[in-house]
Amino acid sequence: MKHLGLCAIPLLLAGQPAMAASGSTDGNAALALAALVAQNAPNTLVSSAHKALLAQYLAGHSNAPHPTGTTIHFTTSALVCAAGNVDITHHRCTLALGSTHPTLTGRQAHELYATFAEAGVASDGAAGTLFESVTHLTCTIKADDVKANGGGGAHCDYTQ
Repeated sequence: MKHLGLCAIPLLLAGQPAMAASGSTDGNAALALAALVAQNAPNTLVSSAHKALLAQYLAGHSNAPHPTGTTIHFTTSALVCAAGNVDITHHRCTLALGSTHPTLTGRQAHELYATFAEAGVASDGAAGTLFESVTHLTCTIKADDVKANGGGGAHCDYTQ
């Protein structure tokens, strides 16, 4: 009887839903992730001036002009990217950015998918497709810290 109880514990644990894992990234990966997501966001989520500044940073211009004290902060609902491991030309991302849900394909989708991997987002696969997805992505970019070239100024948190 004692052995039956011990055998039941793993079965009970296996039936429990998986807990969402939290993750974060800093520096280069956070800056790239913020810039790639922001370029597709509506202006109500990320202003056009902030999108332009993030694009300059992604292009390697850490000294891009900005008002002192500029902080770029935004939160998204969900981002899901897929890449084919059978149809290796398949790259697609769907972004939930406020009231808009843009879909990226091809090179843009691959760039975001690869940046997820760089940021530490775990990959999952099924039926010939690899997925990387996050919910509640929150990024904060402090322009003065980026300009200082000390490796700081960019941070993103997410849930997997």
